[in-house]
Amino acid sequence: MSSLYQILHIIPSRLSLCDLAGSERCKDQRSGERLKEAGNINTSLHTLGRCIAALRQNQQNRSKQNLIPFRDSKLTRVFQGFFTGRGRSCMIVNVNPCASTYDETLHVAKFSALASQV
Repeated sequence: MSSLYQILHIIPSRLSLCDLAGSERCKDQRSGERLKEAGNINTSLHTLGRCIAALRQNQQNRSKQNLIPFRDSKLTRVFQGFFTGRGRSCMIVNVNPCASTYDETLHVAKFSALASQV
C-alpha cells in the first residue's frame, strides 16, 4: 500500500527584484517634477539606510532592541518582510568607476558593506 502514497514537500518561496534607481545628486539643473522625484528617491534610500543600521545594532546588542523605522517609507515597508522574516536577501551593487564619482562610489560601498552584515 505504501507505494500508492507519495509524500509531497512543498516549500513556499518568493522572489522579488527591486531596482533602487540609485541616489540622485542634484548637481545638474533639475527643476519641478524631476527635482521632486530625486528628493523622494533620496528620502527612501536614507530611510532604508536607517533601517539597515537599526537592524545591525539590534543584532549586536540583543538586550536593547531599537525600533526599526520601517513605516517611514513605502520602500522600507515593502522590504520589512525580507529583513524580519526567515528569508534571505541579496543586494547587487553597481557603481561608476570614474574618478569624478569617487565620493558617491565610496558612499555606496559603505552602505552595501553595512547591508551585507544584516
